[in-house]
Amino acid sequence: MPTVTFEKENLMVNCSAGTNLRRLAADNGVKLYAGIWSQLNCRGNGLCAKCEVEIPVSENLGGRSNMEAIQLKGKPFIRRLACQVTVHGNTIVRTQPPK
Repeated sequence: MPTVTFEKENLMVNCSAGTNLRRLAADNGVKLYAGIWSQLNCRGNGLCAKCEVEIPVSENLGGRSNMEAIQLKGKPFIRRLACQVTVHGNTIVRTQPPK
């Protein structure tokens, strides 16, 4: 059972392999969105790119989706869209990273 550590929130959460990171964060009270984007987001479709997080080690995650490749073009590979990430092993997540 993978453990996801939300670094900023000092929270460790266990989940099943294949769990969506956005859903896991929402179910555990972790705020991925800043300001008004908590209401005006794309609900997990990868269109708004407002659920951007940093994941220093990505070996326990699914690969970048096509939507991530488009939305995160030119950004370091540690940047991911939480709505597009599936967790397959222990990982650390930094929410609301600086732009």
